Amino acid sequence: MAPLSQSTGYLLWRQGQKVRWLSETIPAAEPRPESGGLPPSAELVGQHLALNRYTGPARLALFHARAGVSEHGGTAIADAHLLLGILKAAPELGPLMRPTVNIQRLSECLVGAVAAPTLLPTSVDVPFDPAVKAALLEAPRVADRFGQFDMTPAHLFLAVLEQPPSAAAECLRSAGIDLATTTEAVAAFARGGP
Repeated sequence: MAPLSQSTGYLLWRQGQKVRWLSETIPAAEPRPESGGLPPSAELVGQHLALNRYTGPARLALFHARAGVSEHGGTAIADAHLLLGILKAAPELGPLMRPTVNIQRLSECLVGAVAAPTLLPTSVDVPFDPAVKAALLEAPRVADRFGQFDMTPAHLFLAVLEQPPSAAAECLRSAGIDLATTTEAVAAFARGGP
C-alpha cells in the first residue's frame, strides 16, 4: 500500500541551489528496514531535499550560516559558514571540543576562511557549496546511526567533520582541536550521553 501524502510546509533544497520554505504535497516516507523502521534519512523528491527532520536549533544553525554570508562575505554557504552557524545556534557544543580551545580564536579563523570583499544582502538567494550539500545529506545518516529521527546541531557538526579536508577542518586543526577526540565527545553528546 502506498504511503499517504502529507501536505505541509517544508524547507527545501531546490535543484541543489537554494533554501526556501515551500508548502506543497510530498509523499510520506516509507520506513527503511535497515534503519530500524525509521523513515529515509531525507525525503528526496525529484531534485528536492526536505529538511523536515531538522530541529529548531538545527534550522537556526542554517539561518546563521546564511546570515554569515551577508555578514562576512562569500558567494555560497561554505562549510566554515555552516560551522559558525552551528556554534552560534548551539553554544553547548563548544565545550565538547578537545582539548578545550578558545572559541573566539576559532571563530576568527572561520571568518578569515570565508571573508570576501563583497557582502550579499540577505534578500539574495545563496547556494550551498558542494561540501555543505554533502554535510546536509550526511546529517540525517548520522542521526540514523544513533537511532534518532530528529537532527540536531550536533548531527550537523559531526556531518561537517566527516567531510573531506576543508577550510572548517583546517581552522579546527589550527585551533589545536583533536578531530577524533572531538568527534567522539560530540557523538556521545548527540546520543544523549555525558
